[in-house]
Amino acid sequence: MTQSAPRQVVAIGLDAMEPALVQEMMEGGDLPHMAALLQQGAWGRVASPADIGSAAVWPTFSTGQDPLLHGVCSLWGWDPSRMRASPITLNHLKPFWGEAARAGFAVGVFDVPFAPSIGVPGGVEILEWGAHDWVRRRTVVAPASVRKLVKGFGGRHPFAVRPLDSWSSVADDEGRTAIAAQALEGARRRGAVAAQLLLTRRLDLLVLVFSEAHRASHVLWHAVEPEHPLHAGAGELRQALLEIYRELDRQVGLLVDRADDDATILVFSLHGMRGTRGIPTMLHALLPALGLATPAPAAGGPSRVGPRQAINLTRRLAPRYPRSLYHRVVPPSTALRLAGPPDAIPAYDWSRTVAFPLPTDQHGWIRLNLAGREGAGIVEPGRYEETCLQLERTLLGLRNVDGLPVVKRVLRPGSTSSRLPDLVVHWDDRAATDPMCLQAPPVCAGLRGTNLTGQHAPDGFFLVRGPAITRSALGDCVQAVDLHRVILDGLNR
Repeated sequence: MTQSAPRQVVAIGLDAMEPALVQEMMEGGDLPHMAALLQQGAWGRVASPADIGSAAVWPTFSTGQDPLLHGVCSLWGWDPSRMRASPITLNHLKPFWGEAARAGFAVGVFDVPFAPSIGVPGGVEILEWGAHDWVRRRTVVAPASVRKLVKGFGGRHPFAVRPLDSWSSVADDEGRTAIAAQALEGARRRGAVAAQLLLTRRLDLLVLVFSEAHRASHVLWHAVEPEHPLHAGAGELRQALLEIYRELDRQVGLLVDRADDDATILVFSLHGMRGTRGIPTMLHALLPALGLATPAPAAGGPSRVGPRQAINLTRRLAPRYPRSLYHRVVPPSTALRLAGPPDAIPAYDWSRTVAFPLPTDQHGWIRLNLAGREGAGIVEPGRYEETCLQLERTLLGLRNVDGLPVVKRVLRPGSTSSRLPDLVVHWDDRAATDPMCLQAPPVCAGLRGTNLTGQHAPDGFFLVRGPAITRSALGDCVQAVDLHRVILDGLNR
């Protein structure tokens, strides 16, 4: 990569903005700045590994690597040596902007989700200032001179007040309206900081991500999806979500104005949103019923409550002030470990467990207890393919009590050396019943996260304008793993 007459590139991620809604609003005149970019550039689909898990999409974009290589698909990673889930780390990731910085370009990175802090000499790093997912649980702002700018123009992002369950437990219109207001204010503050960066520092490359639509969509999506059971009477919430989209369009326009006249502008989302009624928990009951997983005997009797469960129960039942004090006093990383994953792995007798579910925020994830890979593995490597195939056939054959299928498809993203799930279960909409009961084996299980009404959809979009950028050059679809090449190419045009 050579630095010859660099042209500025501004890449603006609009996390989880739904392409269909963006197109509808552009056609209706609600997103004039993005529509203006479209008149001068190209639009297309971004295909990403959101069908594995939403957390896989940003490391795929930033590293240009397939999830099999970077190994991230959740906030909780599986530790096969210790047979438990732990909060992920990001130090092994090598983002593409490091290459640009080493080539001498001035790089700015602002709240790219799941991004490691690598240091960008002569540039700017602002990470987890107002992120949707807090991986390291602390904000990074470098160099020190930028901290004053962030404080003066952005202050504290509303998402920075972040008890672990502060948004995901929202279940009424008052709470949903509050999240919408936080998202709207956060978008304005983020745009103000980014605009000042472009005004006060010479940046050849700025990679900036607005996370506000992501969080708001999780709690407001029923307002824009007529088929959702909560849609009726959600007119005010619909306007709140649309106003967030409009505000993000205004911020795009502001940043385009601050960028160089001949800059390449890339606006993109890596996945969209769709309606949801909850996350099926069937795998916890199904795998033991199939004889593939054996729960460990409860030490001290079935009513025993462990330290983590006791702490979390006390926290949830505590009055509001002591609960907020807990979140202020206990370091976020410690609180995360105490809380554990939202879909915790039960204790298993690993000597009698062939397959087990991993903690998930959407799809069903199954991992084999593979000998030589798992610390307590029992499935011989020679039986890996056979066991996966049998499980896949069983899952696709599941029927509810009405005789209708509950699994849409099963993906096989993993490998015998991977930390990803070996199988990813995409549930059919029929699985979104509480409880969901199967014909065979005759088990029932409920839903979790029923208060959230929006869930990740697999496809995102790109909207790009710049020198020599044409639809024919990019095609109608760009893989998320290749999107960084559009950015790096733009620097040398």
